Amino acid sequence: MPTDRPDAPAGALTIDSPVLGALTLDADALYTFPLGLVGMEAARRFAVLDAERPGFSWLQSVDDPALVFVVADPFAVIPGYAVDIPDAELAPLGPATPADLLVLVIVTLGAGGAATANLRAPLVLNVATRQGRQVVLADDRLSITEPLAL
Repeated sequence: MPTDRPDAPAGALTIDSPVLGALTLDADALYTFPLGLVGMEAARRFAVLDAERPGFSWLQSVDDPALVFVVADPFAVIPGYAVDIPDAELAPLGPATPADLLVLVIVTLGAGGAATANLRAPLVLNVATRQGRQVVLADDRLSITEPLAL
């Protein structure tokens, strides 16, 4: 659970991530996922943090600090990636221009360093409203285990 530390800036939360260590996060920079993520509906507040590798980030839960994902910008790491997200799925994120929307995919790290991305259930974040949601698409051309070259 997040805690307040006396040395943290006003409006900041401090969490202890078992993967990323002690983090001080700006509460105004968090994304709220009102429905949570598939299978993890109780975790609703997340921070997107730089992974120091182009195209990749960390998605750190504030509600459950043990919940942290590697995420990727699919347009940067999957050649030819394209996705059509229905307007009805975007409406709950609030008003947005295309520049306001950030699409990320969850990366799974396997044995021997192999990595795959779930292209069928992208995360869509509205950087203007700080709202996010995971969208499960019916397009069976999109793989849930798309190999990634790291």
